[in-house]
Amino acid sequence: MYGSIVLKVAFGLVGLLLFTRLLGKKSMSDITPFDLIYTLVLGGLLEETIYDERSS
Repeated sequence: MYGSIVLKVAFGLVGLLLFTRLLGKKSMSDITPFDLIYTLVLGGLLEETIYDERSS
């Protein structure tokens, strides 16, 4: 059980790192507060579907 959670977190961190590197510093500085909130909400929804066994 813990091994799968660690694997998912590690995969998520690597994906986040690759995504940030692909966007670059210039486009990351253009993110508005609305975009940041939208991204956090979307991340919360994805997290819920990954870790909750009842969600499909």
